[in-house]
Amino acid sequence: MTLSKLSRRDFLKGAGATGGYDANPEMMQAWVRPEDYEHSSWWNPSWGTTGDGHMMGLAVGAEMDSLPQPVMNFSNATPSTFVEKRVYFPGAMNWGIMVTEEGKRFTNENNQHGLVLSDRMENGYRVFTPKDAFRSNAFRVLLQYGFSISEAIEMLDAKQDTAEFRESLQEQRQKLERERILLDYRQRRIESMLDVLETDGKVDFKLVHIPDQLYVNASHGRDFTVSMENEKVLAEYYDLLSITSCARIITRENLLDDSPAVDPDYINIASVEERHFLSDYAQQRVKRLELGRCVRFRRTVTREESVRKETFDDLFAYLDTRQLAIRGDILIMPMFLNLDGEGSDIEVLYVPVNDQEASDSASSSGSI
Repeated sequence: MTLSKLSRRDFLKGAGATGGYDANPEMMQAWVRPEDYEHSSWWNPSWGTTGDGHMMGLAVGAEMDSLPQPVMNFSNATPSTFVEKRVYFPGAMNWGIMVTEEGKRFTNENNQHGLVLSDRMENGYRVFTPKDAFRSNAFRVLLQYGFSISEAIEMLDAKQDTAEFRESLQEQRQKLERERILLDYRQRRIESMLDVLETDGKVDFKLVHIPDQLYVNASHGRDFTVSMENEKVLAEYYDLLSITSCARIITRENLLDDSPAVDPDYINIASVEERHFLSDYAQQRVKRLELGRCVRFRRTVTREESVRKETFDDLFAYLDTRQLAIRGDILIMPMFLNLDGEGSDIEVLYVPVNDQEASDSASSSGSI
């Protein structure tokens, strides 16, 4: 689209709004910048932008803007797009709404890959019949069931009183049930996050009983090459986030040795109680982290502080006071927060301990 100003007699009262002349190839070639005419990828023509307003203004002595003039819009056309001096370029006309004969809007016009119910007429309009309205509603119903646009289009005109169609519905029902379960887990995660935030990140200890975890390595320490070997299983775990979790694991030996810092593995975990969500392929390739009776240690640290041995002093003091010994590898569950804008996160550690001193009555069952 191009712009110009007009003035004289009636035009002296104000600038004339002439529209563009982008549906007039001769005017475009004569008045716009040559590089725009040859190389711009979108003129925005409609059936009426033939430059008539400009020509009328010039006929009464109005003044045009200086030439050459730039093309306003760019997208997907060339000079060869022009047809019979009246150009309709569909991509430029998607800003309108699509309606039935009764004037009712029935589709999302922004969806360029959706259901096309009728062909355009010569003037660029579409005419929709009651049959089209029925197909549109049937299409919406299939989308409501969770089918993709391409699946719904394929199924729309296919014979549906078939075993294949019923099987598609049954598969979709299973998919929706899985999504419902995932949403339930995500809601629980949010509730757990809110509970953790209520503690204001204070150091907190509690004896709990935690189910064993099935995990897959994304790294060995800071070496992430193993993630390529475990790519398929990791993808499955990520697809199940909320049922699964991103975590880190510290070996018992690493925590108790004389090094100044720990070197945790990055892992993805799922409770053994949720193993039915995992494929047979994944179940055959995961490892098992034994937890059971644990000290739950909650703290606020940055990622850099998290690996320093001195940040475990509170934990060691708690264990010594209660004569508890660490009996296995430690699980770290970051909350992935940024509490202060500088990387402080709340971490929950699960430390497997022996059964000395503290009685089972002091423990509570829980989940991660």
